[in-house]
Amino acid sequence: MGGLMKRMPLTFVAFTVGFLALIGTPFFSGFFSKDAILYLALEVNRTVFWLLVLGAVLTAFYMTRLWVIAFFGRPRSSQAEGAHESPLVMTVPLVLLAVLSVFGGMVAWYPDALAGILHGVPHAEGEAHHTVLYASVGAVLAGVLVGFLIYRPGAGEDKLEKNARPLFNFLKGRLWFDEIYLAYVQHVQERLAQLLAFLEHLLLSGLMVRGSAAGAGLLGILAKGMHSGSLHTYVYWFFAGLVALWMVAFGF
Repeated sequence: MGGLMKRMPLTFVAFTVGFLALIGTPFFSGFFSKDAILYLALEVNRTVFWLLVLGAVLTAFYMTRLWVIAFFGRPRSSQAEGAHESPLVMTVPLVLLAVLSVFGGMVAWYPDALAGILHGVPHAEGEAHHTVLYASVGAVLAGVLVGFLIYRPGAGEDKLEKNARPLFNFLKGRLWFDEIYLAYVQHVQERLAQLLAFLEHLLLSGLMVRGSAAGAGLLGILAKGMHSGSLHTYVYWFFAGLVALWMVAFGF
């Protein structure tokens, strides 16, 4: 991408608003939701709280990277060079979502019917309020600052890749989630699926479906033999029935 700010100005403004809300910039909707989550974590487990703060720093960092690389500098591809503003079917929802991202956290805008839900959102007070506020704003500033230092608008190279290649390769690997998941699918999930497929063919399709069909077919053949139209055959069957009835009656 690159250089989309001049080619897609409305999208740039809407994206910028969403970017500020997502990283938890004060007075945007994401700030209030992040504030509530951090406060609950602080009250329950401080380790989780600081891990969430670290996550907020990383969110601000990678969103700054995305914002800078996509919209500033020169276009990096022919598609970016020929980019243009989207039609109304795309821009109108973008603008509506951007407006909600600005005012979504302001309780005064919501109707009274939602008061019960809004009152259930926790609000930090006292010392916890200051801790959450400083940690939240500090995470935003730290992430954005590091993002700008590494990915300056218009830069032609990735400073992190150039100056800290081991760290870059580690982050690029995404904790090898894709590789681990692929190995799980190939060596565990696929084997289990093959086993279940074999049991399905053996038990369901084999014994139950084909077995019951074969049993019904055999019973049909035997029943058909009873109705041959021959008087001698009927006599034999009648005699066999009498013998069976006699054995049952006398307990044999």
